[in-house]
Amino acid sequence: MASDHIISKEKVPSFPRFAKKVVCFANRDQELMRNIKNQLEFQYRVDCITYFLEKSFPESLLATKIWNQDAAIILPKLTTDHQRNPRIYTAIEAAGVPTINSVFSIRLCENRKLTFMYLHKNLPFVKIPEFYISLKDAKHALRRGKKIIVKRNSHHVSHNLRCLGIAEDIRDLTRIADTVPKDEMFLQNYLGPCMNTIYKVYFIGTAVMALKCVKEDVFAERNITDFQERYQPPLSLLQGFRQIGQHLKMNVFGLDYLIGPDGLMYLIDVNDFPSFRGIEEAVHLLCEFIFEHYFMI
Repeated sequence: MASDHIISKEKVPSFPRFAKKVVCFANRDQELMRNIKNQLEFQYRVDCITYFLEKSFPESLLATKIWNQDAAIILPKLTTDHQRNPRIYTAIEAAGVPTINSVFSIRLCENRKLTFMYLHKNLPFVKIPEFYISLKDAKHALRRGKKIIVKRNSHHVSHNLRCLGIAEDIRDLTRIADTVPKDEMFLQNYLGPCMNTIYKVYFIGTAVMALKCVKEDVFAERNITDFQERYQPPLSLLQGFRQIGQHLKMNVFGLDYLIGPDGLMYLIDVNDFPSFRGIEEAVHLLCEFIFEHYFMI
């Protein structure tokens, strides 16, 4: 989890507090959001109003709350809820206040199937594993000797719920499919043990950070044997990844890729506002970006 930087009293600026505010709507990664709030208020003298959206929160009042707070920017960080979130995003758009990433990208990244369909259609230079729109397509792939990894289609859910299983034949696929609604399955070609080593690249404005993560069990959230370390991604990769961010109008995002059995890099995940676990400087960079781009203008 991203940690806050310790700031001495001597570093607190002497200028008055800003009239405009940062407004956060969040019900996930709440520790990260609290750290952002604390640093914005202490170091940059920017008030950060955070609404931790629980089930009882009236999204119909959302636009009014944003107007009343005189927001300069909105930070949405929500678990996937295909019934409720569209109403929240509509209200955010109605308020006419900038979001850290485009509302379009936030909506898109909640749905794995729509994300990969969009990449396939609009960004053909991005290499992605083969994916299947329907169970019928996946069964045809299994008959051709492919293996299928089944993930939840909803992106922003608990880590231990994201991967549902690996199907080596139609019987496996049928068994997995019986455990979840059909529209909650994302079906993708399983590339083998290489999927246990994931490279995560994070962007905050122009800043880039990256982790190499090795998991013993791709289906578990964390194991004591999991390993991660910082690394420097190749420049050619960063150029392509920046194009994805620019195309989707994202300022803060994360992209996961792996190196397949053929030695090629495959993009396997797009996150519009990642948790930045293992990136200690993330909170500092996020607050610096917000301050420079939405308050020093």
